[in-house]
Formats: sequence, structure tokens, C-alpha cells
Amino acid sequence: MGRQAQALAERVEQTNNDFVAAVEALTQEQWQTLVPEESCTVGVIAHHVGGAYKFQAEQIRRLAAGEEGPPINMAMIDEGNIRHREKHADCTTGEVLDLLRRNGATALAVIRNLEDEQLERTGHLAMFGDQSITTRFVVEYTLIRHPQEHLRGIRAALASA
Repeated sequence: MGRQAQALAERVEQTNNDFVAAVEALTQEQWQTLVPEESCTVGVIAHHVGGAYKFQAEQIRRLAAGEEGPPINMAMIDEGNIRHREKHADCTTGEVLDLLRRNGATALAVIRNLEDEQLERTGHLAMFGDQSITTRFVVEYTLIRHPQEHLRGIRAALASA
């Protein structure tokens, strides 16, 4: 693993640890709190984050290896998120913590196996449109920014409740 990949892996690990700690601290009442901007509960959003890690890790692995990503665009992701809300409306804290830890470890292993030059490899993932993106961007966007944004939304909803 390269030095830059190591630093990025540490940020990914810290982001997931922060998310896990926040989930562990939730009461059952808070777990059921509606997050208006997401049209679902705190629990469903937390499940979404943990479930997404595995998909995101595979996209990162493919891009770093110079492979094509699947033809999945944002409309398809949005539709999948709607189905996810319905399917996991009754998810439990234990289930979500398991997803966050297991899939977070999978994503972290992918990052830890990267060399620094792979972080700068560019390619296209349909979910990001026609723009050429680097592996680093995808790591920062999906494994750091995505969970952080959801955690901010959760905290805002809890503060308003």
C-alpha cells in the first residue's frame, strides 16, 4: 500500500468508526426518527450507509484496476434507494452495526490494497455521468463524504425532534 493510500484508508476508517459510534449511541426512539430530507428513518439511512460500502468498494476496486464500471446511473441508484427504504424499514440496530463493520472492513481492505498511482487512475463510472474521475475522488466521495453527509442529516433530524 502506498503512503497516500494509507492516509486515505485512515480517513475512511475514522469516518466509519464515527458512524458506528453514532449508531451505537442511538436510542430506539431516535432509531425511528424521520429524517425529512430523506423521507425515511434514521435506521434506514444507517442501513443504507452500511449496505452501500460493499457496492462502493467494488466500484473503487474496478476503477483502480482500470476496469469498466457497471452501467448504473443516478436514476437507477435513486430507484434502488426507494426500494431499499421499503425493504429495510424494520431494520435493527444490530443488523446495521454488523453491516457497517463487515462492509466497512471490506471497503477498507480495498483501499489498503491500493498503490498510490492507482488513486490517480482515471476512468468513467456511469453513476458519475460522462466526466472522467480519479479513484481518489470516488473514495473520498463514496466512503468519506457520503457517510458524513448522512450522519449530518441524522444529527440534524435528531436535534429537531
